[in-house]
Amino acid sequence: IVGIYRKVRGARIVGVGILFSVAFVIFMIVFVLINVIEFGNKTVSMNNILFSIFGICAIFSIPFSMSVYLSWNFANTNKELKKNLQQVQLLSAQTLQQELDKKQILENQKEKLEQEVTIRTEKIEKQHEELKVEKKKSDDLLLNILPEEVAEELKQKGHSEARYFDDVTVLFTDFVDFTRAGETMSPGELLHELNICFKAFDEIISKYNIEKIKTIGDAYLAVCGLPMPQSEHAVKVVSAARDIMQFMAERKQIAGDKTFEIRIG
Repeated sequence: IVGIYRKVRGARIVGVGILFSVAFVIFMIVFVLINVIEFGNKTVSMNNILFSIFGICAIFSIPFSMSVYLSWNFANTNKELKKNLQQVQLLSAQTLQQELDKKQILENQKEKLEQEVTIRTEKIEKQHEELKVEKKKSDDLLLNILPEEVAEELKQKGHSEARYFDDVTVLFTDFVDFTRAGETMSPGELLHELNICFKAFDEIISKYNIEKIKTIGDAYLAVCGLPMPQSEHAVKVVSAARDIMQFMAERKQIAGDKTFEIRIG
């Protein structure tokens, strides 16, 4: 009664079973009293059958109601479990989709970062290559002005100490009537011919370990015996001068008036 009043789940089912059991017991008592009063000690088979039926119903009402309650409770529990399972599956699907979305976002971010890293790496490599090219140009320009040892000393220390050399031979060359020869050439032709000649001079003096000092217009200055002393400095310079003269003679045969006569001292 308290369970039914408090609306406990399943209390009504069990209460109905108890109610029927009590009712059947009451019917049995009433039935017995009626039969005792009416028939005394005599019994009738029909009455025995009814009595047995009431007795069976009274006995099995409560177990039957408990069975119904348990079946109902199991069905409800199974229904709730099924509902919970559906919710879990739905949540699992949502969670899985969220993980897939998160993974996709991470993959996209990773790909984007890799692309950015690749672009920056390529940019850095390009800048590095440009720096190497510019450094080489700077080094070549420095070596075109100063001996290699002096240039290295300048790059390392920022200054170069003066040194004295007792035995050296200095080579000077210039082109005869350079100004007049330039009047017969265009500026492009003039620079092109100077470049061919001076490039050949560089190769010749390098063969004899002669150090180029600089060029001034059409003049070419080199020295042998520094920065490393050489005992045959004069012989090497004379040999280089003869090679230069031979080159200019051969060049004259090829270019004609488009090249120069040379003087060497």
